[in-house]
Amino acid sequence: MNSNKKYIQFLSGILTEGKHSGVINNKIGMSKYLSDDIEDRFEKYAIWVADSYRKYITKLLLEKVITFNNDVKITKSEIDSLFKSGDEDFQNFLITWWQGKYREELYSYVYDWLRGRNSGAVIESDKLDFKNLTAIQAYARAVKWHRKLESIQTGEIVDENGDVFLTFPDGHYWIKLNSSKCDDEAKAMGHCGTGEKGGNLFSLRKDKRPVVTLDLTKGIIKQARGKANTKPKKEYHKYITEFILSDIVKGIEYNGYRNEDNFHIKDLEDKYIDEIISKKISLLNGQNLEGMKEYQTKNILKKNSEIFPINDILGNDLSEEVVRNKIQEICKSVNSSNYSQMLGGLLEKFKKSGEYFSGILVDEIKKSNLIFEMLKDVKIEAKSLIKLLLKHQPQLKDYIKELFLKNKDIFKVFAKDANSLLTYISTIVLRSVFGNDGLNMAVKVLENPEVKKIIAQKNGLEYYEAMYNSIKDEVVSK
Repeated sequence: MNSNKKYIQFLSGILTEGKHSGVINNKIGMSKYLSDDIEDRFEKYAIWVADSYRKYITKLLLEKVITFNNDVKITKSEIDSLFKSGDEDFQNFLITWWQGKYREELYSYVYDWLRGRNSGAVIESDKLDFKNLTAIQAYARAVKWHRKLESIQTGEIVDENGDVFLTFPDGHYWIKLNSSKCDDEAKAMGHCGTGEKGGNLFSLRKDKRPVVTLDLTKGIIKQARGKANTKPKKEYHKYITEFILSDIVKGIEYNGYRNEDNFHIKDLEDKYIDEIISKKISLLNGQNLEGMKEYQTKNILKKNSEIFPINDILGNDLSEEVVRNKIQEICKSVNSSNYSQMLGGLLEKFKKSGEYFSGILVDEIKKSNLIFEMLKDVKIEAKSLIKLLLKHQPQLKDYIKELFLKNKDIFKVFAKDANSLLTYISTIVLRSVFGNDGLNMAVKVLENPEVKKIIAQKNGLEYYEAMYNSIKDEVVSK
């Protein structure tokens, strides 16, 4: 009884001192790794975070938004049993979703609100009912709070506190705020003014007016943002470059909150990127190098090939011949159950490794006709494959369009059964890729006697005629 009472107190917001990971592990049913990570990141809110995460995952599984082990249907009692049993596969499933999305995009965002709502620029006085507060309710509250912050930026610090770290001839300076939280910075900049636990905020200012806030935790930059959490303007890039080249910065690991609005090295002009490659190439470890020029890529290759994201899947030898061979090897090992993860991972890593490597990948796909081979040998929906390819390598669009529209026999790949053929029909009318040409091609495919026979046998002549007429009518209307 006492044990249950204690647990209810935790969930009700009566958050006592001490370790929470044991409660998360034993009562909520999460692995020690996940329990420790949640406690370390969210401190006194850890119990609520873990409990609401469990409820949210359960809801998504029941609604089939996400699946575990490709289960089409799973009951609540089965989910509860998985939590209770500590099933290793299920725990890895929880960790994957936690690390991939919810930790940074949802809970870190909410955590900023929880830490800042009772002080600073936007104060909330109501008492939160943690027992009944869901993850989505908390996120909605956090969104409103952050929007209010963004709307009240004052622009100026009246009583400036901190230690000046770097100064520049034009009057700009970096000041160390000696805390991971600063209400004055929050009011002036229109953001939460909060960094990682145990870190320090640095503010780029001129005449006591901040323009960039940077979070440095244990030598690692977690974020650097302009007013209202926007990307820092280009006019401040030279000051940011000087900061990250200083001895106190060991690396960059971005947090997940509005990552597209965070500062990234790839945002810098070429002259600053060249300077980083020359003076402190280690800063590029693990970075998204999308858009990196070919000469920059080759300069990095001379110094350290391990920096490139594709190193994770291809290894240290990134010579062109080896890269091409490994592209072939990976694509040929793709099957219907792993293509999204394996091929998607390959495409994404190449994209993040810069234009030089993306060019090799695209050239190899075209030269080896890999798309056609995968559709022929592996049961993959063409629409899904095209979307995956274009998501990471949009320069393939014209090639894909030509491949589908000019190859008269390509429909045979989809003629194995009516279902895959219908998938093909839905693929070639993808307006974003084929435009109205796709509609014309669909009509030609349906008029093929072999196609008509397959559909009529498996779905009935009436179905075939209805589909054919509907697509033909749309072609006429265009």
